[in-house]
Amino acid sequence: MIMLNEHMTIKDTERVVSNIIEYVCKAVKKIEDYPIGEFLNAGLLVSVNTDNRTVSRTSLSRELELLQKNWGIQKEQIFLLMKSGVQTAFADDALKDKLYKKIIHGFQKVI
Repeated sequence: MIMLNEHMTIKDTERVVSNIIEYVCKAVKKIEDYPIGEFLNAGLLVSVNTDNRTVSRTSLSRELELLQKNWGIQKEQIFLLMKSGVQTAFADDALKDKLYKKIIHGFQKVI
């Protein structure tokens, strides 16, 4: 999920939306060409999702490993991705608070 940042200029927003449309329309031929670094650098709320784990045969851990391998995403950026995932989740505030605490607790062990 990607959400635009309220501090972005119209030109920045147009460029990022154009990249999103290209990716959604399968214009990105290789996974390495996906502009996730540009999205993160633009200050977008970007989260990692697995869709249906049993159909796509993936997990959140595997998707995060792909980000690290293909784009050099660092632990701090993964922390932001995880926080963005909670922020944009269809969940009530109590559940979001519980998830934030789990993320923070997990990353305190790693970082």
